[in-house]
Amino acid sequence: MKIFHILSKALAALATSLYTGHMNITKKLFLTLLGVATFIVIVNIALARWNFEQGLQKFIGDMELQRLQNLSLIIIDDYETNGSNWLFIKGQDLSEYLELRRNEKGRGARKGPPPPHHRKKGPPPPHKKLKNPPPSPAHSLPPTAIVDYSGELVSGELIEDSVEVTYPLYAGGVKIGELKSWPFIDTSRTLDSPLAIQFSRQQLWASLFIALFCLTVAGIISWLVADKLLKPIRLVLKSVSQLSEGQYKVVFTEKRTDEIGQLMGNIEALSITLDKTRTAKNRWFANISHELRTPLTVLKGEIEVLKAGIRPLNMEQLDSFEQEVNLLGRLIEDLYQLSLSDIGGLRYNLTTLDYSAAVQGAITSAQPLAQSKDIQLTTSISDGAVITGDKQRIEQLLSNLINNSLNYTDSPGRLDIKLDKVNDEIEGKKVRLTLNDTVPGLSKDECENIFEPLYRHDSSRKMRESGAGLGLSICSNIVDAHQGKIYAAPSSLGGVCIIVEFNLISSEN
Repeated sequence: MKIFHILSKALAALATSLYTGHMNITKKLFLTLLGVATFIVIVNIALARWNFEQGLQKFIGDMELQRLQNLSLIIIDDYETNGSNWLFIKGQDLSEYLELRRNEKGRGARKGPPPPHHRKKGPPPPHKKLKNPPPSPAHSLPPTAIVDYSGELVSGELIEDSVEVTYPLYAGGVKIGELKSWPFIDTSRTLDSPLAIQFSRQQLWASLFIALFCLTVAGIISWLVADKLLKPIRLVLKSVSQLSEGQYKVVFTEKRTDEIGQLMGNIEALSITLDKTRTAKNRWFANISHELRTPLTVLKGEIEVLKAGIRPLNMEQLDSFEQEVNLLGRLIEDLYQLSLSDIGGLRYNLTTLDYSAAVQGAITSAQPLAQSKDIQLTTSISDGAVITGDKQRIEQLLSNLINNSLNYTDSPGRLDIKLDKVNDEIEGKKVRLTLNDTVPGLSKDECENIFEPLYRHDSSRKMRESGAGLGLSICSNIVDAHQGKIYAAPSSLGGVCIIVEFNLISSEN
């Protein structure tokens, strides 16, 4: 138990140094693996040693039992020859008697009791029990005694506080006594034979050598395993360092399916997102500067013309100034609204809202613009669709979507607006608004980008004079705040199809 106490203290000190020290994770993992391997080897060696000692004791006990069985044949033979009583041996030294009988048997002597001069004269000595007697010499046999059927000592010496081996003695089918021996007099020193002691020491040194060899192999394997396990982590650390330095092109050549592989995949996705964000930020600044520069350039040019006296200052010129100022005002207001929606600064007063009536009202408000652009409006509105939403923001959403379609559709053209109720097996009941317009159109990949701020496309569906390209971004943020979905796809009419879905909480139909 002492060695386990020392080992537990050593492991506790090792654990403290591992998790409070300043060593790198490679050394920590190596020492952890080596510590676990050391603990397992020591416990295994200790258990193997204990099992060896227990097995050796059992072996010695079995050998002693075999010796007593052989002695019982001689003693029972003498017992029956001498009138079936113990007088022939009572009071004699059992070791000397047994030695004499072995010698007689070796010379071929007849059976019978030993000659009279070998008997001790006088009454038999009293029963004597020795406590912790001195160990027998290496060449002698273990202490042996004979007791009769009542347990009284016949010959030999009884020993207390020791493990005894007992063999019964029977004559004519009747138990006449027992042979007793004590091969393990000293429990702390179970081996009395020099050969047995030498064998035990050889086993101990062999166990220590095996333990040292196993620890050496465990140390080498622990270092290799620690280095192998931490190699991808070092790659992850290097990639994170690159991201912190602004290098967003991170690609891992090693493909893994474990948790580290998932971390690598997340870092690659993060690098792509950061690269897109940086690109979008640069494009954002470029587009904003362009949008602000255009009306300012027009204003600056017209003011210079007026100062040079080329044109007179009249109402027509003032109207031109007003148009450019209004364009700047709309751009600034859109930027402000977009920034509020991005940071969650738009206030939403969510109430029960008649969505069908809101869509119909937005269509009615857009009729004049549609007529002026010679765009035909066709509608199919389901009545009684009720959602949870903010009335002002929903009206802003519908106005931006309809006006965006009208402004980006060539004249003459067509805009189909449909509101219907759908039942999704997974997400439940929904109300879906669909806007389909005619040419010009966009590809599938381009439709995924139209909700980005100030998105530009160089085709015929380019920026119109009435907006700054921020309306759809604001719409996307409003839909997200209402826990809805908005997405775009190429329209069957040749233009763009925009779809908005909200959760339907009730319906009158």
